[in-house]
Amino acid sequence: YQRRGHGDCFSVLNKMRRGNAKRVETETETETETETEKSELDSSKVITNRKSNVKRKVSSDLKEVDEQTPQLEADKPIEQRMRSFKVRALWTFVMIGGFFLVLAAGHAYAALLVMFINVGIFREILKLKRNVEKDRKLPFFNLINWYFFGVTVFFLYCKLLRDRLESLLISHPSGEWVLKYSNFLSFCAYLVGFVAFVFSLKKGQYKYQFRQFGWTHVTLLLVVVQSTSMVANIYDGLMWFFLPCSLVIVNDIFAYVFGFFFGRTPLIKLSPKKTWEGFIGAFLTTLVWAFFFADFLQRFEFFTCPQYQIRLMPFAPVTCEPTLLYTKQNVALPFSLFGSASIRASPMQLHALFMAAFASIIAPFGGFFASGFKRAFKIKDFGDSIPGHGGITDRFDCQVLMGMFSYVYFHSLVLGRVPNMSEVLASAAMLTADDQLTLFNQLKASLQERNLL
Repeated sequence: YQRRGHGDCFSVLNKMRRGNAKRVETETETETETETEKSELDSSKVITNRKSNVKRKVSSDLKEVDEQTPQLEADKPIEQRMRSFKVRALWTFVMIGGFFLVLAAGHAYAALLVMFINVGIFREILKLKRNVEKDRKLPFFNLINWYFFGVTVFFLYCKLLRDRLESLLISHPSGEWVLKYSNFLSFCAYLVGFVAFVFSLKKGQYKYQFRQFGWTHVTLLLVVVQSTSMVANIYDGLMWFFLPCSLVIVNDIFAYVFGFFFGRTPLIKLSPKKTWEGFIGAFLTTLVWAFFFADFLQRFEFFTCPQYQIRLMPFAPVTCEPTLLYTKQNVALPFSLFGSASIRASPMQLHALFMAAFASIIAPFGGFFASGFKRAFKIKDFGDSIPGHGGITDRFDCQVLMGMFSYVYFHSLVLGRVPNMSEVLASAAMLTADDQLTLFNQLKASLQERNLL
């Protein structure tokens, strides 16, 4: 039986071997197919991810291009352009009307307007870097920033308006003492704020607090210090405040008008809506406006007279003696104009042309600086307090630079170095008795010649 079944057993074993081989072969093919499908799926996922990345990159590039090259005003639909024009024009007249009303109220109220603008600009710029959640953990930190603002304003007002404040505080001994030692008091007050800042440092908030500290000081230096110089311009004569402001306003209006109707060539990438057509048209218009508007303003003592006292009575009359600065005379021209080699103009009108050139060429870069600033923080406007214009900073960015230029120009090239009353009295007190008597007799004779004594 074993001999007979021996062949059958081998045949059964061979069949089993062949079956196992086929099964192994089938399993191998299945595993291979599975791996192939997985690899195909992985490759398809990679291709899909690459396509999505390319799409995202293209869309981000297109978005960046759109942000860098926004639509010009002249290329927008007429309905959108007119709607924007009406809103902007309406609030422009509102601001101009309010400005004239404050200006007519007098020097003190114009100075208060500058203070209000300072507060608004400082608030808007600080707001850009504020973190509400972190400020809640630092309850007095924002108050310290405003404390530094108050110290800066106190120092600048005492420095720029010392003579006027002396006349106001002449009957208050404590006020005179504060004014006399204002520099030292300002420094001590700053040290108090500095120490308070150090005590406010909190673990986990160091970087944010020091960032805000630097941000506050840069804002005070670039904005508050420069714009406060406009207060000195007000008391040197409203002409030196009103004329520079009007130059910036006129330049801005006509840059918008010329760009609105004729703008086709972008001027600068930081502010793509600005065009060369608007820039050149506004420059020529501002020059003409400066020459004739200065001639108009110099006829009124209200604009030409410096104010040596701080008067809080609104709409009070202002009188003074006219000076040569506002007196017309023959001015020789380097070239013939309409067949004439000279024109009749006052020195103030010539100064106005220089200020107009600054307002048209340099002052707009204050706006370009603000535009780059807004792009860095990815915001459209600093605020929304003025419809059609954005925030206070958006509207007065060029005025800050223009105000500082007017102050430096007037005190360096027009007024020169003139000692104030306190310096004269201090110098006279140091003279000998004979020199003081000689000075008294000379002043008496001068006053008698002018029928003032």
